[in-house]
Amino acid sequence: MTRGKIAVVLKEKTLVSVEFNGDMYVENGHGTQVLDELKNINTEQEYRDFVQAFDSENFNYATESKRNGENYFDNKWYTNGVREVVGEEENQLCDFCNNYFDKWFSDYVYLKNIHDDYVDIVCTIEEDGKEFNDVPVRIEPNGVVVLNFGTLVEKYSTGYEVLSRIEEIKENEEFDGCWYLATDGVIIKNTSSGKEYYITEVDECTQDHIIEEIRQGYVNGAIYNAYAPDFETD
Repeated sequence: MTRGKIAVVLKEKTLVSVEFNGDMYVENGHGTQVLDELKNINTEQEYRDFVQAFDSENFNYATESKRNGENYFDNKWYTNGVREVVGEEENQLCDFCNNYFDKWFSDYVYLKNIHDDYVDIVCTIEEDGKEFNDVPVRIEPNGVVVLNFGTLVEKYSTGYEVLSRIEEIKENEEFDGCWYLATDGVIIKNTSSGKEYYITEVDECTQDHIIEEIRQGYVNGAIYNAYAPDFETD
């Protein structure tokens, strides 16, 4: 059973639908309808109307579904299938990598930016068969992104920019296979676990400083702590 949520970002809040359970993938699923409708949604009311219409057409939670004695579609968390998220909780929603199941849980999230400024999220991207976590992605006004368990599905997403895309990774043997250079940052690889950490938004001066410290052998403390605090030393 493929689950999905539909969400829109406004100026001061994010609206998130209940989780729809069943066929919420894109190809030959309800995701195609969601994407088609999101293209035409530009206001909060249009979004709310769509959530109700989508439910009525495909799931009918509003009249039939109950959970723990409460209506699944209309309860203390959701009003007509929609929950408002504001403040710090809204900021946390933008991170699709950490604690994903506590915040979103669904297989798919369909997200549109419907206010007049860009929205930044953090998610996983796939590049040449590899996954990179904690990558910043900017959603333009009217942009729509599709995420599958926190991974950006670029095939179906529009109006966005990956702010730190890996274009070329070159292994430098001088660093014993642990350090890699990318066009816009540095990748640290733990040779024991194989886990990779991508340092984003590193300017040329900072990158040169990191490389020089690596060459001098200062890698066990300052580099890990300052630039990759979660890095697990071998």
